[in-house]
Amino acid sequence: MTSRNWYRKTTWSKADQEDFEKHFSRARGVTKPQALTIQAHHLIHDIGTRDAINAGIGLIDRMLKDYSADFENARAYDFLGDANERLGNFDSALVAYSLSLDAQRKCPGITGQVHLSFGDLVARLKIKERYEEALNALKEFGSNDQLTQKTRFMHESILARILYDLGEAEKAKLHALNALKSAYVADQFFTKEKGIGKLSNEDYRKLEKEIRQIANS
Repeated sequence: MTSRNWYRKTTWSKADQEDFEKHFSRARGVTKPQALTIQAHHLIHDIGTRDAINAGIGLIDRMLKDYSADFENARAYDFLGDANERLGNFDSALVAYSLSLDAQRKCPGITGQVHLSFGDLVARLKIKERYEEALNALKEFGSNDQLTQKTRFMHESILARILYDLGEAEKAKLHALNALKSAYVADQFFTKEKGIGKLSNEDYRKLEKEIRQIANS
């Protein structure tokens, strides 16, 4: 096992947990918060069962309680939001995503895609009282979203859905058309990946259909 693989496990048996704790007890400095966060991500994203997700939440809670670090908190809260979203705990997911955005503000050099996760969840659940917050987050953190087709699609689709629900149909239509320009290229990723971010293939198809309806409105 290489020096870093001990906190990148994609199984979580009793033996895996014991091995993790053995290495963790020897870890020093920044390795401890990073190890907890990265291992949590593998449990939540790679294994993805309810038990694994709850185990990942436990590791993140442990990190935030005992090893909180400004450079790691944004990522930890992002993963916590992801975990709760996968479990259907949407209120908890939104709280975690908001805390991740706050953590990014404290460490401007840290970038991520939590603004997309937050905005997509707000748009999907049609939480109108948080539309302004979601739009502001896109404006504040979305400067790099145009760099890839996947993030461009998500950015534009969030704008399209929120603006359409706010009654700004013409603006929404423009963003929907921009999203669809990226959707064709984003399709190519499905031969290698399970979806875009947290979206499964099925969820992505539903979203694309909704965006086409806005574009044709």
